Amino acid sequence: MVKPLPSPATTAWDYFHLNAISLDTDGNLLLSARHTSTVYKIDRRTGRVIWRLGGKKSDFDLGPGVRFWYQHNPVVAGPDTIRLFDNESNGTPVLPYSRVICVRRDPIAGTATLIRSLQHPQGLSAPSQGGSQGLENGDTFVGWGAVGRFSEFDPHGQLIFDASVPSGYDTYRAYRFVWHAEPDTEPVATAQRQSDGSTIVHAIWNGATEVARWDVLSGSGQVREGEGDNLRRVASVAWNGLDTTIPVNQSLTSVRIIARDGAGREIGRSPVTPVSQ
Repeated sequence: MVKPLPSPATTAWDYFHLNAISLDTDGNLLLSARHTSTVYKIDRRTGRVIWRLGGKKSDFDLGPGVRFWYQHNPVVAGPDTIRLFDNESNGTPVLPYSRVICVRRDPIAGTATLIRSLQHPQGLSAPSQGGSQGLENGDTFVGWGAVGRFSEFDPHGQLIFDASVPSGYDTYRAYRFVWHAEPDTEPVATAQRQSDGSTIVHAIWNGATEVARWDVLSGSGQVREGEGDNLRRVASVAWNGLDTTIPVNQSLTSVRIIARDGAGREIGRSPVTPVSQ
């Protein structure tokens, strides 16, 4: 299946539709052409086609289950092995579902073998976009393109995570990484005195990812900024979400919160804040 000639003839013909470029292990390029349903390896210095996988002029005999259509995001997944998002649809499905496949090439025998195929249990079909990411633990993270879903599969192909973007949106690709962030703003503390004489402190640092614990500092009388030496710790609790609630069994007048990371280092502090009645 290839992109048909348009009618009328004055309409531009997107016969190739390059949608992805990645590096092979030797530094040459892997190109994905959606409208020829082919992955090309290109010599990055000369532009010469080294081999074709799929399409009408494949340099490899495709084994059972290898044939793919309208693919995206071919990437190296091991020696002579690529992983790609096989859309199986350009709006009109070939198979009723999209999939992620791993294909191993035998350069000597000139064959290509399917070694893995992942499908969503709900049979998701992506008419455009999509991609996959191999994770360090052996899982595979999949973005379902125009469907607006993203999923994670364990090494046995079992779905272990599934989510979607809001209705009306999609995602060209989806990736999973550990995210580290430290806001430009300071932590924020609010505090209210309770009828029983205790104090409830709220610790907030929107966007901070490294906070492991909050310390609450206070002192006698109305503590002012710059009087840090008079402050003492009255509570310390583990971080528990965007707004960590900290009960203190004392009647406080002013508070400061200290953010600490997993090693106990101070990474942020709020201004001194008066306690509201």
